[in-house]
Amino acid sequence: MKKLIAFVLLAIIFTTSYGQSVKVKNSRFLDNKIYVDYNITGTKYYQTITVYLYVSRDRGQTFEGPMEQVSGDIGNINKGGNHTIIWDFLKEMPFTDEELVFDVRIKVNEEARKRKYYLSYVGNLSSPIGFRVGLINKIGFYIEGRMSLPPTDAISYNYNGRLYDYDKNGYYQFTGANQIEAKTILLGINTQISRNSFLYFAAGYGIDFYKLEIDEFNYNDNSLEGSSWIKDETQSYSGVEIDAGLMLRFGSIVLSAGGSIINFEQPNFTLGLGFNL
Repeated sequence: MKKLIAFVLLAIIFTTSYGQSVKVKNSRFLDNKIYVDYNITGTKYYQTITVYLYVSRDRGQTFEGPMEQVSGDIGNINKGGNHTIIWDFLKEMPFTDEELVFDVRIKVNEEARKRKYYLSYVGNLSSPIGFRVGLINKIGFYIEGRMSLPPTDAISYNYNGRLYDYDKNGYYQFTGANQIEAKTILLGINTQISRNSFLYFAAGYGIDFYKLEIDEFNYNDNSLEGSSWIKDETQSYSGVEIDAGLMLRFGSIVLSAGGSIINFEQPNFTLGLGFNL
């Protein structure tokens, strides 16, 4: 039986220009083959790694390779972490009582990230009908619009504890009916954080009006003259709207979840479902 003394604890590291590194952790002799354990760190989701094994017989002064009689986690691999190379040294480099040092080297291959357009339904409790259309890429963009449904009636008066702009010669009573009128338009960006996940952020303009119905009566005979809608200013908001969240891609399906807020006063939870075009 041949004797193997491997100085793998020298922690030979080869670092690429991309910031990835590989470290030999251990080697062992089993069934007339040598097993070399190594670890790769720093890989990105859009990168693949090509792995090579080199061997030194002079304690790391010079290296021969790459070795060809190898199997296991060698050649092209698509993820970092712990791996093992199996070297059939008897077919390639027969030796007796030699001290070996192993060097695992890597080449980083960066995949082209394809641009994809997507269309998604989006909505929340105030504005349940909406659409988002945009581009998915390392840095993408989108435009989004949402609104309440069905269309609501026009606002006749404003209320902040009282109808301060009511100008008719009569009186009114609340009917108990209410409506929500909400509209949003947003421009946003999304950035890819893993192969199938994206963060998004948008800003724009939104309104979220809470409306109440009143019946209007004549003072003279208490007859009903009509009905009107008023805006409850204590529960209505308008102004800058911010929207942010996470998108996940499952094949051609795109799911999103996040939150929006108008003037930092009216938070809402938003969901979306769409697909890649």
